Amino acid sequence: MDEQQFIIKLKRLTGIILLLVLLIVNPVTLNVLSGDALKEISLYVTRYLWMIDLWILLAFISLFIRGMVRKGHMVVFILFSLFVAVELTSAIAYRISYGRWHITERPYNSIFERHPYIVGTPRPNAIMSDRKNPDKTIQINRYGQRGQDYPLEKPKGVKRLVAIGGSTTFCTGVDNAQTWPYLLEKALKDDHFQVINMGAPGYATSEHVIQTAFHLYDVQPDYVLYYVGWNDLRNAHIRNLKSDYSGFHGRSQYSNLRLPPILTNRNLASLVFLTKFLQKRAILSTSLSDTRYKSGELSHEPDIRAMDIYESNLNSLIVLSRNKGAQPVMIPQILNKDALTGEGVYGWVPYVRDKDVMGFNKRYNAALKSVALEHNVPFLHEVQDVDWKADDFVDQGHFSFKGNRRFAVAVSQGLKRIMAK
Repeated sequence: MDEQQFIIKLKRLTGIILLLVLLIVNPVTLNVLSGDALKEISLYVTRYLWMIDLWILLAFISLFIRGMVRKGHMVVFILFSLFVAVELTSAIAYRISYGRWHITERPYNSIFERHPYIVGTPRPNAIMSDRKNPDKTIQINRYGQRGQDYPLEKPKGVKRLVAIGGSTTFCTGVDNAQTWPYLLEKALKDDHFQVINMGAPGYATSEHVIQTAFHLYDVQPDYVLYYVGWNDLRNAHIRNLKSDYSGFHGRSQYSNLRLPPILTNRNLASLVFLTKFLQKRAILSTSLSDTRYKSGELSHEPDIRAMDIYESNLNSLIVLSRNKGAQPVMIPQILNKDALTGEGVYGWVPYVRDKDVMGFNKRYNAALKSVALEHNVPFLHEVQDVDWKADDFVDQGHFSFKGNRRFAVAVSQGLKRIMAK
């Protein structure tokens, strides 16, 4: 057998092997062979299989074409081979770097949707379960609020309470039945009370002004419970702070709610890995709140401008809620003192050291109380009278199930006090 015949036979054998691999290693065949066990295979994994199949097909064709067509085909084959190599290498590198495959990243925009005025809101009828704890479910009702559906028209004889706040009212980290607004309704122990959770992650008083002005119209609440402070506090010592928080806080809501314009495409590992790499090194922004807008200086001193804006927003909330026929009620912010002791910053409040956050929170709570007294608005000091422990929290300020239960009891005691007058 001469060399040319050997090459021809080798090509044929290689072609047969490639063809067999192509026929077997594709989503359609794999589903048939597995008895449809792979029918629920991830769309992203399926795309990778088709990508490999396309490479095999191009390799198969390159064995049997000649002349100029072969030269053009080889250019395409080499370029595609480089793309496949980079993509698979990036997928493996991502796995090594972050301990998970890029296609298992939490889907963006899963329970939130874009909003023209306040960046994002909970998406009506959305449901998300924790992969590690399937019993923990975040369920959004048809009105875009956390909790069960309810008749929009208020039943006769029912006092409707609306809880407005950020993620500490939305209650990130616990199941729907473990949120403090849900537990508050149970703690009041009266069928004549209904509590609606209008909290949303990241919302500060800037968003609450819009909520109060427009979102309360259909709900017709008797009381509006404002649990605020932490998300306003994060604006402390932001340079050139805008009165509507749009320069920093508003822009950061895109990434906080996992909404565009941050990267939302999980198809290409190379793109995801490169983006993460550049973001980690502050070369690329994680959202609109990049270094052009987020600038300031660490300080333990009060930020007078930030405090003035906060108090102005509180005044607006009181006027707006009363205009809707509802009684505003102010609830001071509770944070986890045991988790806020270090010299560093944990990120949410970028220009205040952890050890100074409690002092800032105390000032914001004092401002809340002062504005409440000025307008003769109830201030629920009962939540400050509780001896909060580390296990009442899941992080720096979000309550655990136990913490939400204790908080709900304290709020119910405060409400009973003001309703008895």
